[in-house]
Amino acid sequence: MNIFGDSEEEDNNPFSGTDHLYASGIAAVPEGQDDFFHSDALPDVQEKEETRDELMHQLFGSEATIKNSEPNASIIATQGTSQDADSEDFGSSIRPLRSPVFTKQEQPIKILDAGHYRDPYGKHAIGYTISYEEQTVTRRYSEFDTLRHSLCRLLPTVVVPPIPSKHPLIRYFLNPLNAEKDIKIIDKRKRLLASFLNNCIEISEIREHVVFKKFLDPEHIWRNVLNSPPISIIPMNNLLAPPLQPTKPSPLHLLLPNPTSATGYKDITTDSPELIELESEFMNYEKTLKSFERLLDPFEKHAKQNKLHFRALASSLAELGAYYNAFSLEGNIIALEKNMKQIEELSRGIEKIGQAVDVNYVSSEILTESIATMLEEPIGEMIHFITEAYNVLHFRKLKRLQFYIIDSTIKARQIRINDLKSAQEQMDRLEEALKRNAEESPTIAQAMQKIESTASNAQTRPGQLSQNERRGWTELFKSRGSKGSKSRKAALHKNDIEPHLLSDDERNEEVAKISRELEKLSECFRLITKDMNQVNDSISNSIQRLLHHFKSQWGKILKELTRVLLVWLKDCLLAWQNARKVIGSISIDTK
Repeated sequence: MNIFGDSEEEDNNPFSGTDHLYASGIAAVPEGQDDFFHSDALPDVQEKEETRDELMHQLFGSEATIKNSEPNASIIATQGTSQDADSEDFGSSIRPLRSPVFTKQEQPIKILDAGHYRDPYGKHAIGYTISYEEQTVTRRYSEFDTLRHSLCRLLPTVVVPPIPSKHPLIRYFLNPLNAEKDIKIIDKRKRLLASFLNNCIEISEIREHVVFKKFLDPEHIWRNVLNSPPISIIPMNNLLAPPLQPTKPSPLHLLLPNPTSATGYKDITTDSPELIELESEFMNYEKTLKSFERLLDPFEKHAKQNKLHFRALASSLAELGAYYNAFSLEGNIIALEKNMKQIEELSRGIEKIGQAVDVNYVSSEILTESIATMLEEPIGEMIHFITEAYNVLHFRKLKRLQFYIIDSTIKARQIRINDLKSAQEQMDRLEEALKRNAEESPTIAQAMQKIESTASNAQTRPGQLSQNERRGWTELFKSRGSKGSKSRKAALHKNDIEPHLLSDDERNEEVAKISRELEKLSECFRLITKDMNQVNDSISNSIQRLLHHFKSQWGKILKELTRVLLVWLKDCLLAWQNARKVIGSISIDTK
């Protein structure tokens, strides 16, 4: 069921529901019955006989009948059949004003209709009928929303096109969305959802994705798609999954760090020229997006203001045209036989002024709708595109933090293990030196004998284990604060004990532990390096594609806006030129 009727012009027709000439849409106006005259053909136009006499007779009876053999001006004059090729009729000149930036012929995916329908589970909703490759499928707005949300999670490195905002919750409760009453909202959603699908089809990663293909396939029920792979197995955190295939994580991805924010991103430093150049490239992307945002925000506000101004102008013109049309009929009521011809000419001139004002009104109303479809909607879409691009760049910053955390951890572990090995070598050299000096120094020899006797006495005590067995000559030079294995082991986890304060066994144990950690960290580093290369390439391509889309969109917007403004000016100018010629042909009787 087509809720918009047979003519698309009726969706936002200012005359809909009235007896106005354009109440059935501009395209419904018969050829020749418009307000335009070609400037060269105007003197040769032969106006029909009947309208004035019959209308006045119907309104005011036989007393006001106008007897005149000369042709009378009809309320709506006709154009001659000899109309020049360069002139355009009313329908052909104004109808394109409502065309969006992308015409329907350019769109591979179209939304044909929107209306109430019942889904496979028996729920009633407003459905949008999608046509693609000779197939049609009906989807709800909520299904569009879940599609986009799923694509964002499945493709975290791709800027997914935006969709129109949801119906406000408070408004939904107060006034639920109705296909018959909220035609403008539904019509706008049709345009924006069609734009969303066509923007998706231009992105190869989305176009070739199985989820997007199932959305356009009438054989698939969307709820079943949501409850089946790959959507049902999307990880909770994309940072702990492959960036290009998040539904196929490896065990090592679960070992990666999970930064919750990018606050430490600015503190990252690197000496690699390649990384410096790469970071500079993405900083330039961010600056370019911010410059677009600074331009688009005020531009959108000005577009809304201009739309309101044109709407107010159209309202004033409608009222003014009604006054002129009414005034053109007043003179005929009191017209006398002797000045009937002059009154008719004056009435015709006043009527033509009213018709010119009406043309200005109609053109301004349609231009107002064109501003919404060609300026507000594309600009709002681009602003949402920029927001999504920021989210993708934020994801890259988090991946970059992952890389930095792993890289810095590996470097810290390597420094620690080098310090431990260096301390062990120093202790070995010191012990060798003490042994050599013990043979020459009786004091040192006596101290050695005392330590050995203490150790032998401790061994004779049952149930006790002397720590002196594990101590070498270097234990003599350790501080008292280093005693107590519990405190040392607790501090070991914090890596805040100097290597020379540890025993040989503790150093060897820590070296072995760090070596095992470095093996895992090296595997994680190779994994995150691969992920970063994929993230950088994918996001760079996505941002470049987005910037190219912006430039192309801007060109289309400016060309289309220029065209509709020229058409609007031309239509208004022709209407006033026609009125001026009629007024100039009025003969003034000075007698």
